[in-house]
Amino acid sequence: MKKYIWISAEGNDDRSVTYHDKDGNSITRYLDPKAKWPPRGTKSSRHNNPGNITSYGDFADRHGAISFACYPDPKNPKKKRCFAIFPDYEIGKRALAVLLKTENYINLTLNQFPRRYIGIMEDNVPDTEEMTAYRKDLRLISKLDAEYILDHFLTNQILKIW
Repeated sequence: MKKYIWISAEGNDDRSVTYHDKDGNSITRYLDPKAKWPPRGTKSSRHNNPGNITSYGDFADRHGAISFACYPDPKNPKKKRCFAIFPDYEIGKRALAVLLKTENYINLTLNQFPRRYIGIMEDNVPDTEEMTAYRKDLRLISKLDAEYILDHFLTNQILKIW
């Protein structure tokens, strides 16, 4: 089976993502919540972006993104949120590993990380069910204490979790 090397991509109005290689071949990954593995129903899998890294600034470009896709913000439909598209899942995972080693995340514990990652900085905002479940999953997958600091993670440990 031929392995395609995707060099460009675009997000489509139906939230699918179409990838293109240098020979003109293309594939479209659709929003399909019923899909089995690989879970093409999720934004992170359609974008090869396990961290849902946004496309703002040049971080994603410097770490292998080939494009981005924008969607209405669920909290404010008049705004759009744009996410990086990576050529494959491994490149997306490596970008996430680098991101977690930046000053915004490196000194956070596994407990603190989900709040910062989804953009809740205020202490007076309660955790959502999703955030609590994410925190629990991180501890189960990593087998580490909730107060474990991200700085202590080795890159290969980060890549195993995501």
